Formats: sequence, C-alpha cells, structure tokens
Amino acid sequence: MLLKLHYRLAHMSFACIQQLAHDGKLPKHIANCKHLVCPACQYGKAYQCPVTHEHTAIDSVQSIPGECVSTDQLESNTPGRIPVMRGKPSTTYYGAATLFIDHASWFLHLNLHTSTGAQEATEAKHRFKKTAKEHGVTISKYRGDNGIYQS
Repeated sequence: MLLKLHYRLAHMSFACIQQLAHDGKLPKHIANCKHLVCPACQYGKAYQCPVTHEHTAIDSVQSIPGECVSTDQLESNTPGRIPVMRGKPSTTYYGAATLFIDHASWFLHLNLHTSTGAQEATEAKHRFKKTAKEHGVTISKYRGDNGIYQS
C-alpha cells in the first residue's frame, strides 16, 4: 500500500507520506510501515561516472577523418513532434533516426525521420555526405549492420 501511494503521489518520499498519515490525511496504518525501495527513485539518484574512450583495434586503424564511418538506424516507441517556430503546429512525428559516427574524429551526425524506410535513409546519407564535404572530408567507407543503402 505504501509503495502504491508512493507511485500515485509522484514518487514523494516515504517519510513525507508517513508524516501525512500521522497527520490523518492518509490512512493511519501507513504511518508505521517499513520503508521500501523504489527502483525508479534509485535509478534517478544514480549518477554516471566519467568514461574514458577506449579505442578498439578497429578504431585505432582509422586515423584520417572519413576513412571509416559507422551507421545505424533506430526506431522510437514514443515518437516526438516535429518542432515548428511559426504558424500552425505540425501533425507529423519523428519516429526514427539515422546515426553516423566517424571513427577517426568521433564526429557524430544524427538525422531524424518519420520512418525507417530506404528513401529517408539514403536522404540522410546524402545530407551526411554534404556536411562532411563542407568540412573538407571525403567518406571512403561505411560500416553498417543492414543493407538499406544498397536499395
């Protein structure tokens, strides 16, 4: 019952919930319950330790930007709206993205899409090539786990 109230009250601390029970604003039997552990609260309190980049054997071979670029696509279960600065808000949603990472420079390029189709993926590849060309980089090789660019 205490954990259920903890969820319903937007993860309020157990001490505050028990104080409300002492004050008579919640059922009295909650006032003396044992404190529980909420996994979501524990995750929220956690912090990330600094991570050093440990280059693998594949990464150490590429020393020239554009020599090898990894690419992958991801699809979201909760798509986000396309932002509009002026006028009527958009009704289309981003639901996918294509990610490009250069092995030598660790340059990351992300393109948002409405689907994971081949047309949008190849358009993302062309946008990435254009961005690389603007920075004076020629892409030699792509690495990916699917053959979406062959279509």
